[in-house]
Amino acid sequence: MEEYELAIADYDRTIELEPKMSTAYSARGQARAAVSEFGLAVEDYSDALELNPDDAVSLASRGAAYEELGQHDQAILDLDRALVLYPNLASAYHARAQAYGSKGEYDRASRDLDRAAELDPSFRDEEQSLLRADSV
Repeated sequence: MEEYELAIADYDRTIELEPKMSTAYSARGQARAAVSEFGLAVEDYSDALELNPDDAVSLASRGAAYEELGQHDQAILDLDRALVLYPNLASAYHARAQAYGSKGEYDRASRDLDRAAELDPSFRDEEQSLLRADSV
């Protein structure tokens, strides 16, 4: 946890020196998300996207943070846009599957989790868990 707090402080200094560096905002957002500061992470991703609107990773990360905040529809909007920009971003399919699942849209969640697992086998365990839950 302490390493993330140190990273956040480092990104604060970087942003102070280079306020137009979108990657610094995005990286600080990642660090904030890692310590469950999802509201602040959303702000950082939004700042990154203001500087670089076509950053699919920042869009997907903001979508995942929105999902953590329970803002499922906003999460899906960001994740849809991220996937238009970068159709093979497994983490975006995974986050969107979570958002759909939270909304009770299990067919869509299952399709997205399947796609995430196709693109990144590390998501295969979650796919299997979902399949077992569906069969009960």
